[in-house]
Amino acid sequence: MKFELEPHNRGVSDEVLLDDLRKVANKLGKEFLTQEEYNNNGRRFLVMDRDNFKCFFCGRTKDDGIKLVVDHFIPWDDYGETVMENLRTSCEPCNSGKSNLPIKTKF
Repeated sequence: MKFELEPHNRGVSDEVLLDDLRKVANKLGKEFLTQEEYNNNGRRFLVMDRDNFKCFFCGRTKDDGIKLVVDHFIPWDDYGETVMENLRTSCEPCNSGKSNLPIKTKF
């Protein structure tokens, strides 16, 4: 099935368009991802795979009953880039405890 999109000059915001695309995909039993979301999902997997699916800070894994996320080593707020070298696998407790503080300040 092919969808053709009208130009954005019809007064429809990107948010409304994305919401409509997600609804259509949902009805088809699919998940709609923007290119950025798709790229982020792939990058997230690559970071976790590189880190052996372990928290960089405490070493826990999903087998320990925690959720793993990908975190910026140099915080995004401090202009840390979203590149592989600046991303680390972190468990939610370590990530929420660190917040946006630089690693050297907190650990």
